[in-house]
Amino acid sequence: MILSLPPFIAAYHEAVFDTDRDAAFAVVQDALNHGITPEEIVFQVVVPASEEMMSRISRDPDANLAQHFMTAQISAEITEEMLKRFSRTPQAIGRVVIGTARGDLHSLGKRIVSGCLKALMVEVIDLGVNVPAERFVEEAVRLDAQIIAISAMMVHTATGPEGARKVRELLRERGLEQRIKLVVGGAPYRFDDHLFEQVGANGWAADGVTAGKIIIDLLPKPDSTPPPAPAPEPATPDTGAAPAPQAPVGSPIMRAATEMTPMEILAAAIAGRPAPRIPIFCNPLDQGARELGLSMRAYYASGENVAQGQLAMRNRYGHDNLWSLFYVGKEAELLGCQEILFAEDGPPNVGDFVIKSADDIHKLTVPDDITAHPAWRETATCLKILTRESAGRFPICAYLTASTTLPALLMGMDKWMELLLSGPVDLRDELLAKCSELFQKQVAAYRAAGAQVLIYSTPFGTPSFVGQKRFEQLSLPWMQRDLEPGGVSGIVYYCGMASFLRAIRPVMERLKINIHYISPLDSLTEAKSIIGAQGLTCGVIDDIKMISWSPEETREEVRRLCDIGMANGHFLLGTGVMPMAVPEANIRAFIEAGQEFGRYT
Repeated sequence: MILSLPPFIAAYHEAVFDTDRDAAFAVVQDALNHGITPEEIVFQVVVPASEEMMSRISRDPDANLAQHFMTAQISAEITEEMLKRFSRTPQAIGRVVIGTARGDLHSLGKRIVSGCLKALMVEVIDLGVNVPAERFVEEAVRLDAQIIAISAMMVHTATGPEGARKVRELLRERGLEQRIKLVVGGAPYRFDDHLFEQVGANGWAADGVTAGKIIIDLLPKPDSTPPPAPAPEPATPDTGAAPAPQAPVGSPIMRAATEMTPMEILAAAIAGRPAPRIPIFCNPLDQGARELGLSMRAYYASGENVAQGQLAMRNRYGHDNLWSLFYVGKEAELLGCQEILFAEDGPPNVGDFVIKSADDIHKLTVPDDITAHPAWRETATCLKILTRESAGRFPICAYLTASTTLPALLMGMDKWMELLLSGPVDLRDELLAKCSELFQKQVAAYRAAGAQVLIYSTPFGTPSFVGQKRFEQLSLPWMQRDLEPGGVSGIVYYCGMASFLRAIRPVMERLKINIHYISPLDSLTEAKSIIGAQGLTCGVIDDIKMISWSPEETREEVRRLCDIGMANGHFLLGTGVMPMAVPEANIRAFIEAGQEFGRYT
């Protein structure tokens, strides 16, 4: 008996929104068993569900990255399976060449976009990761594609000269701007919604699912000629402005800092005790290489170089903290990573993944003593110098990746998301247990070496990544396991600049972490109201927008953050990823405005 479609549509929608792959395939099989054709399943179930999911995710505050990913993957898999059963192969509505920008190995966003497009009957040619600009254009021309889609998860791969900017230049040089449109996506674009214009793109989307709709809208319509739409000229940030003079120590701006040491100011902010001003943290990690006149590779090869670079940055700008972080891939090196990608305009990145199969998870070994590992040696040197030079006056920061997030550095974000969401559960938990063991050893080693501020990087510790249910049932227990042996002294909750307001209360209650580094995407007012006097609210400036802001715009944003955050104390002002492209004048404006507007006396 042939049943009507509505019950199957409703059941499929529910399965997809719950990110339940097995349930979605069961609905499709049930529909086939009841006489629904493969064509009806694709065009009346999968495609409408994909379109509805795009709309629903864009307006639903509970939507999360797991839903984005699984929606795309489920829809693409079912569409590809049904196409094999079609009585006649349908014609694609367009062709898209997609890839991740040169120097970038992040592939999750690209896979989400590809899956959505395939489900909407768009032909997708995936060029992979670390794709040169020339190849994007060559393949688009060879395959007669109408769209080039470029994903970039790091600021320097999004805005640098080897990514979308160069693709736009090549399209212009070859007279292809009207024939081939350029779409970009990735985390940096979420922090500055005009950034896509600066790199010369025709469009962008805040997430991988809605990117599908943007691309569909840019595809030429049948029997129509797209109107001319000249691409905007790429804007080049003005880095040539003369730096503002640094205030001498005796000036009114700097005098407050001499009354208490930065370490004492931080301790006062955490405890809610009187202090002359707020603590001001800045993260000029890679800028240290430029300060010393070294290549990134040479700079990060030596713990002494990193220490001297960070000391020089603090002396130049006058912020309150010192960094012992080299690059995030250091943690992967402790587990066997042999290749790091270096760029001169941004941070180093993992160049090859340790885990490529299930056997690699079984073989993964955590060193008995990480302080004896070659990858730790230079970190220890850096910390020794910083501890000596700081003499207890400045907080020394370290960066540690949570067990739920470290696998992304070992196998790639998309592969980790698949394992996390779909299992096998025993394999997932085996990997998490090893990552948690490494975390526990790292945090003990950093504390013993002199680090007092421990940035606990846990993007999977936010419902915006995995949803509230998985956050509470999966992420929280593993984070508890990470932190229990050493406690939470000095631990700062940091979600990689992702939104995490809904995580704060459960984290404070269950993990007892009371220092939270708030994303610029979140409301500082709301964060402050949740944390109150129970802990430290760290207000973070959008330092991606700082690339194109003027010093005065930077000052006004610091004033706004201070106005919100300083009420009732317990406030710290900080930066996020601090891209290399931020002009020196804006870094100075940030620090000096913080010292001016962040004064209590």
